[in-house]
Amino acid sequence: MGENINSIAVYGINNICITGTFEYTADLDPGAGVYNLTSEGSTDIFIARLNGSGDLVWARQIGSYWDDSALSLAIDASENIYTTGNFVGNVDFDPGPGNFNLNTVVFTHNVFISKLNSNGNFVLRNICRETNPMPKP
Repeated sequence: MGENINSIAVYGINNICITGTFEYTADLDPGAGVYNLTSEGSTDIFIARLNGSGDLVWARQIGSYWDDSALSLAIDASENIYTTGNFVGNVDFDPGPGNFNLNTVVFTHNVFISKLNSNGNFVLRNICRETNPMPKP
């Protein structure tokens, strides 16, 4: 699978944010540098900010042992980044040194909305629980 970009937003003066999914190890630096993220299990979420020249400003990761995916993102007037997608299992939604764990009921996907500030720091999250469990593998 590698990396999949699922959403792109351009804001401010040539700032770019991308979000998507990856598995194994992904280099999020589009230039000559290396900024590797390693998935916690199956697929994890990445959120990255690039400047107008396409250089990586920062990249963040959210994920668990199960399949987690980011489907869309939006930027508000204060340059906060909202990401939405789904997750399974126990996920730490704070991509920094802090912890903000959410759990799903076993084998269910839950929808999330996450908010990071323009520096990629965790601000908040919200969760919508799904009532239909996914089939067991």
